[in-house]
Amino acid sequence: MLQRYGMSSRLILVVTGVAGTLACLATAIHLIASSFATSLAPGPGEWKYQVRVGALAALYLASASALAVASTFLFKGTSSHARMVDGWSRISLLGWIGGVAFLLAIYYPVPYVSHHADKLYVLLSGLFLWLVAFLVMPSRLSGFLDSRGFRGTQILVVNIVLAVVVSELAISAAAPILSRHGIFDPTHHTPFGLAPHRPTDGSIQRLNSQGFRDRERTFTRTGETPRIVTVGDSFTVGVGVSYDDGFVARTEKALQEIVPGTEVINLGVGGFQPDEYLSVFKAIGVRYKPDLVLLNFYIGNDFEPSPRDYILFAGLRWKVHVNGNWVHDHFSPDHWNLGHALTYVYRVGRGRVAHWLGFSQEGFWDAYDATPMRAKAAGAFTGWNSAYLRMIQGYLDQFLKKDTLRFQSIWDRTRHTLEEFKRLLESEDIAW
Repeated sequence: MLQRYGMSSRLILVVTGVAGTLACLATAIHLIASSFATSLAPGPGEWKYQVRVGALAALYLASASALAVASTFLFKGTSSHARMVDGWSRISLLGWIGGVAFLLAIYYPVPYVSHHADKLYVLLSGLFLWLVAFLVMPSRLSGFLDSRGFRGTQILVVNIVLAVVVSELAISAAAPILSRHGIFDPTHHTPFGLAPHRPTDGSIQRLNSQGFRDRERTFTRTGETPRIVTVGDSFTVGVGVSYDDGFVARTEKALQEIVPGTEVINLGVGGFQPDEYLSVFKAIGVRYKPDLVLLNFYIGNDFEPSPRDYILFAGLRWKVHVNGNWVHDHFSPDHWNLGHALTYVYRVGRGRVAHWLGFSQEGFWDAYDATPMRAKAAGAFTGWNSAYLRMIQGYLDQFLKKDTLRFQSIWDRTRHTLEEFKRLLESEDIAW
């Protein structure tokens, strides 16, 4: 059918080569421009980031050059390269081209994410080497593609892709059943992917049954004593100090000396940001019927949009990475239900076996006796971690005297979240 409409293998490759050349050039320019987008001078360790970005941009430029040369050879139609591809299967070509394009779209390098860059190094290096082999030694490449080993590899890849697609469709269709029966019973679920009963230092010894670093609380209020709910990130959790030395526990202790029975409930989660504070309060905090909500806002990174989102599968809530790339945010592997199903089975199975053997430290929904963790003494300061400094460097626009377009954009999103939080509290008649 493709041949009938003039879609020969050579034409498919020429069109793909031209489009790929332009896409690789545009991506390299976008990547380089974004790496210098900050308004401030590079900070410590920034040169390593620039080297990694430069290496990735160089791979895109090299691939663009190789694609341009290969397209030229094929367009002329007189070279040995053109004669070689005329016998290639058009369906097979479209499959390989679609697969590579899909992966490049998922892991598009802007915004820069290190674990995406690692995959792109491998993918682009493989693409460039394949193009070099095509240009320099077409006869040997042709022999390899006609070999039994390569044909077997193609069949294996096709079967794997089909198995993954069928399994994904099946597991997604079965999600409602799995959420009501078996190991996917949603009664095992804790909010926001937290692990209950994990050891922690301090008088509580363990996280509570919901996975928060707090003692067990009840949603039902038994008296008229004040109740405060706190939401925030690692500062609210009290990372780096024992439970009793965190400001939430110390505030509760101080208030109890004034009004016995006062509760200050800690719903902090490390790494969370305002949109997630709101989600935590909607799902959990509002059920405590607090008199006051304390929202702890960290100006260091709380202006930034969260790099994660959540999906619901089989009654469970899963964290998934998002970065604003539509293809990535909808089709990357961590958005596949199949992956979450396999991960869930593995984690639960491993945890229960370890618990049965008596050396698990993860709880897995069962409170049991174990020696609590002890905080380690802080070592000598040896300098800031370069990755942390690079991360903070990206947040510094908010400290400039004049707002940048980037900061205005993220502040508008943050303000919208805070205003929604305020409206919710006002509708529940809760002070903050």
